[in-house]
Amino acid sequence: MVSSTHEALVELIRQRPGFAVQLLTEVAGVAVPEYSSVEQGSPDLSQAVPAEYRADEVITVRDGARAVLGVIAEVQLHIDLDKRFSWPAYLVALRNRLRAPAVLLVIATSEKVARWAAKPIELGAGSVVAPIVMGPGVIPVITDPVVARAGPELAMLSAMSHPEDLGVLDALLATFTSDIEHNTLYADLVWTLLPAAARTYLEHRMATTSTWQYQSPFARKYFGEGKAEGKAEDVLTVVSARGIAVPDDARDRITACTDPEQLSAWLINAVTATEIDDVFR
Repeated sequence: MVSSTHEALVELIRQRPGFAVQLLTEVAGVAVPEYSSVEQGSPDLSQAVPAEYRADEVITVRDGARAVLGVIAEVQLHIDLDKRFSWPAYLVALRNRLRAPAVLLVIATSEKVARWAAKPIELGAGSVVAPIVMGPGVIPVITDPVVARAGPELAMLSAMSHPEDLGVLDALLATFTSDIEHNTLYADLVWTLLPAAARTYLEHRMATTSTWQYQSPFARKYFGEGKAEGKAEDVLTVVSARGIAVPDDARDRITACTDPEQLSAWLINAVTATEIDDVFR
């Protein structure tokens, strides 16, 4: 199971290289040359110099055998000033290797990092590198299950960027079926990419959806044979994850409840609650 946010996001592109092109065209609105195939390239961008340059992922877009575009995909969790120097080197190395244009696609997990990454990198004498940045603010809100199933990787990014939108989480759930390629991996990535409140909501929804296939380690860990257990604990987990104080009387009310439907309703309320009274509304 992928254990870090960085590796989980890289894995989305690694499993389907065309996802990088989808982000460029559908989200960033970048025009891409006509092409017939998209493939994973070597992330090693070192040249005959002492420094080692290794990108997170490199995608080659081809028209037949000819490369028409190179895409460097970088996942950025925090501000790293060194990247302002290494990113231009990545582009030059890939452009030289492919003899084709190259672009830098940065996936940022916070708006602060996205704003930093989007600043043009001035090389001098008017030469500028302009990263194409995907931050939470530009990732679409995907609430249609049909759209989510057509692009599960983008649906995962949507859930990561908008974890308090229950419609987005429900749409993501529609991608965890056996007819979706890599569905087991994507289900496991939920544990890494989503906050506790969103995870618990999805756990509850999976456990109460009869069509869910309990195949992944994520599903087996939390659902066993498919029955939801410890719903009271789930409610308290979500409330705690959202930083909401739980008075003793509220805690007693939750733990004493034996009605699964009532606990389910409280759990759903807890995902978007800002105070304890929101849970019981």
